[in-house]
Amino acid sequence: MMPENISALNVLAKEKAFYYYENLRKIFFEKKNAGLKIHNLLRTFIYSFNTESKSIFSGLEPAAIFIFEYLKVEDFPRKCFWFLLRETKGKNFQPDLLKEYSAAFEFLIYYFSSFPSPHNLFKNTDFKNTIKRNCVFGKEKLSFFCVIIDLTEDSGVKKIKAYSEDTGKFELILKDLSTLGKPETSGKKFHLLHKVLRKYQKLYLDNIIWIKEKIFTVSEDSIIAFMPDFQIDVSSAAETFVWDKKNKRETANPYLFFLKYAESVKPSLAMIKGMIVNDFLDEILFRGLNDGKDFFGKRLQAYVLQALNFDNSELSEIFSEIKNIYQTALIEFSSITGDSEILVEPSFYSAKFGLQGRLDVLAQSKISEAIQDIYELKSGNPPNGKGVWLNHRMQVIGYRLLLNDIKKRITGDSAVFYPKVKNNFIREVKECKNDAQRFVMLRNFTVSLIIDLASEKKKFTDLIIESQKTIIPPFKHDFVYDINKKINSLSPIETDYVNECVSFVFRELIEAKSGNGLRPGFSSLWLLSQEEKKESDQIISELRFHSFNKSEKIICFEKQNSKIDNFRLNDIIVIYPVNSFSPIENQIYKGVLQSRTADKIYVKFRNHYFNDDFFDRDQIWQIEHDMMDRGYYSVINQMTRFASADKDKRMLLLGLRKPEYDDCIPELSDELTALQKEIVTKAVQTEDYFLIQGPPGTGKTSYILLNIVKSLLAKTDFENIFLLGFTNRSIEEISDKLRKADLNFIRFGNSGNEEDIYNLIHKYSFEELKIKIRECRIFTGTVASFKNMSCQIKNLKSFDVLIVDEAAQLLESDIIGIASEFDKMILIGDQNQLPAVVTQNPKKMQIHSENLRRIHFTWSGNSLFERLFFRCRENEWDESAVVLREHFRMHAKIADLINPFYDGKLKPASEKQKYEIKISEDMTPLEKILYRKRVIFIESKPEFNFTNCHYEEAKLISVILRNLNLPENPAEYLGIITPFRSQIGLIGNEIRKIPGSEQITVDTVERFQGAERNLIIFSFGLNKNSDPESITAVNSNGKVDRKLNVMLSRAKDYVILTGTPGFVKKNIHYEQLLKKLQKNNALIRIGDRDKFFKQTLQNQPRIKILTGERT
Repeated sequence: MMPENISALNVLAKEKAFYYYENLRKIFFEKKNAGLKIHNLLRTFIYSFNTESKSIFSGLEPAAIFIFEYLKVEDFPRKCFWFLLRETKGKNFQPDLLKEYSAAFEFLIYYFSSFPSPHNLFKNTDFKNTIKRNCVFGKEKLSFFCVIIDLTEDSGVKKIKAYSEDTGKFELILKDLSTLGKPETSGKKFHLLHKVLRKYQKLYLDNIIWIKEKIFTVSEDSIIAFMPDFQIDVSSAAETFVWDKKNKRETANPYLFFLKYAESVKPSLAMIKGMIVNDFLDEILFRGLNDGKDFFGKRLQAYVLQALNFDNSELSEIFSEIKNIYQTALIEFSSITGDSEILVEPSFYSAKFGLQGRLDVLAQSKISEAIQDIYELKSGNPPNGKGVWLNHRMQVIGYRLLLNDIKKRITGDSAVFYPKVKNNFIREVKECKNDAQRFVMLRNFTVSLIIDLASEKKKFTDLIIESQKTIIPPFKHDFVYDINKKINSLSPIETDYVNECVSFVFRELIEAKSGNGLRPGFSSLWLLSQEEKKESDQIISELRFHSFNKSEKIICFEKQNSKIDNFRLNDIIVIYPVNSFSPIENQIYKGVLQSRTADKIYVKFRNHYFNDDFFDRDQIWQIEHDMMDRGYYSVINQMTRFASADKDKRMLLLGLRKPEYDDCIPELSDELTALQKEIVTKAVQTEDYFLIQGPPGTGKTSYILLNIVKSLLAKTDFENIFLLGFTNRSIEEISDKLRKADLNFIRFGNSGNEEDIYNLIHKYSFEELKIKIRECRIFTGTVASFKNMSCQIKNLKSFDVLIVDEAAQLLESDIIGIASEFDKMILIGDQNQLPAVVTQNPKKMQIHSENLRRIHFTWSGNSLFERLFFRCRENEWDESAVVLREHFRMHAKIADLINPFYDGKLKPASEKQKYEIKISEDMTPLEKILYRKRVIFIESKPEFNFTNCHYEEAKLISVILRNLNLPENPAEYLGIITPFRSQIGLIGNEIRKIPGSEQITVDTVERFQGAERNLIIFSFGLNKNSDPESITAVNSNGKVDRKLNVMLSRAKDYVILTGTPGFVKKNIHYEQLLKKLQKNNALIRIGDRDKFFKQTLQNQPRIKILTGERT
């Protein structure tokens, strides 16, 4: 029943409206998981109206408020939305009201589209009374979440207009409750929030007072947290509290948060000492170690890069100081906490105050779990007397605030532990509401700056310039002055470039943390229900402890169910025990998913200090995805490095100056073709940069890169080369080529290979290793490793030539700062293959600055490689950018399918790539058509699923494997690619039923880049609910689908595609592919499938796949 006097908006297209009507009808009749499915459909529905602006929304509710305000949505449709959002989630869902829920949703579809439902199932269902909700006030102090609608001011009184599920629309009056002359009460200056809060963002209101209907105000105990799902690290926030020497008072400066990341911190003896003291305390507390004599040397090996920057006498002084000064206090500390259960470096998250932190020591009383003491270890000197340094105090205050949120009604002491002093080394920090308010207030100002930088309301260069006028600690004055001088010297185009890079990466950071509404980001850990996580396959649930490998520090968990999930090997994860309502009410463990079988999960933990109860076999555990902030904030350092380069280098990297060359002629191997010799020669001759586009299988690593390295070594006897790659796989491949060529190299990383710096330290002394580094001229590592280690590396060795493999997968912001510090640069990549992985909507990545568009920086998601390549083509700098044309991998019939992406210029390097197999009678029917056609498409039946998966395709792949004569090692022969993590799980479950299939790789195309197999099987995984565009990655002009290119080109001999043509053809590139296959009679329809399968979907016998023997 439609309410009267409601005018439809007509902002939803008819096709979309009917899509939602059909989904709603199916949910209603299927009934299973109806609440969850309606909730997810509602999430997709509201994002149908999202604008192309670079506005930031930290979740579904803020996005909905924005859309309602933007479209001027009437009150009743809003009520319908909030009713559905609230009542269809988790335990709120009432199956008896499914018809009312469906009717309310049907009304929303009609309201936004003006198209009535073709089904009219709920035409006479009265749901108006169902959506009413009575809001109850009267409690003296209230705490709840809300979304800001507007910020207003009335006669000098600052107010927030907001919406909450508990209250509906309301006003909050922001008062200044601070005390004049008492800076410690600055956290009560709630009126200042009016400047930093932003419309359509979430707030957490703690201890606010109800005045009268729909009007609230702050109290003396109030805390307001802005965007609480965006979590700031406690230790980083604490560093922004400083002493204002001029005014003789404590203050907080959010600009220091950003300056911290801008500075490249050189290794110091104090840094090394602090890390070893921390590790020593952990060993004392958990292993009972009471003498550090042997421990010091072993532990120093873990900090080899820092330690190599100092001589042995300096390192010996550290050991003597720890043994003679620190050791006594550390051991005494263990006796003081001996009656408590000790947690070392436990991690916690606060969903209310927007904080995350890893404590040094948490001591839980064995008498009462409500008593928990916090100890923060600091290896430096404390202030004279009994106090603690301001930033140390605020760090402990932040940790206590964190614990008070997640562990209700706890008490305990908080202290800073200074083991450098003999007496009074444990110094108490008293819990104080004023300090907690100041801490969250500072966090709010910091988050507001991040949001403004991301949404381009504030420029990063302006932030740096403004920082010089703020309160800066004396030891940072020189750095701030220096970086300001460099930022001020940037030209307009350079300024635009720096600001665009920071803005883009910060938008990525916000989406990774808080999500974009459709994807919750890391905050799904506490925002999504267990059912939602299971439905989207982003949780591994019902795990029990099985065993612990002490030497490898790997824990094995046993799975109690066969539920599919979207986790892959080497994913970073969080793991927690299931014993409370929310995951973050516990300590959160972090680690890496090391390996897995059908029923076991192996996790390598970052923290390997476990209490006895960790190994309780009755405890249930769960695994979810983790994320790391550090890689995102590194953009600040990359930009300051770029700004620190000389003007000529900056002009070069922006594409405003032509690269220069010398006229040397290197001696080259006769194994190279004429084109390859020409390319290697140009690379060696460059004085600035050289770009090599290497299409699939063109030997860019096997031949080109290796010969460039050899020629550079021969050209001079002093130039040092650093080889970087985007992935570990790339560096492994490069390292393998260097080994086979007997070229000496050192790898900066921790992969376990013998050339790794962390392995070499076990083989050589520090002095011997310094000599080895000095004599070595080739170094390798991933870009991520280089960023983390560059400050230590630069002091050990000067580098001249930078060679980057997979350069097209690296964003401008990933590499520009690194490139600024090398004399010469050779980039190897292919802009027609996979770009960098980004999460934000492509429309938000469009760049509007005319300055930047002039240098072809038009889209934030592109690489430095692609932009410079275009600039070289545009300016006819042909000697600076070349394309490899001869491919060595693919059969010609496969190469023909990707050749249009390279203007038809790819050529097979050998006649062998055109060979045809003679068909024999012992081949299966499937093999006969596959060997003749090389690429075939097998049709699957249409499915209607609520996640990106296709059940029949997973079974179909199992049948395909049973109908092929596979070699003894099928994992090396074939690979299975699919776009969706959920489909990976489905396929994995199906093929695991086939003996010998455990090692076959099933993964996304991103994980296959750089790999090759004889046979590639591709499952589209598309169903009626899927978006066909989600499986593509088109280039800026739309002519190349990079994912399709990479998928097809992984195959040397054969490709089998399986999907539903009706869904696949919605994408123009796949439609063209299907037309070609159909023209070649290589498309197997559903009705013809049994002709090619001896083993069918209904009849799947066990196959001895390792020998190809059928039983």
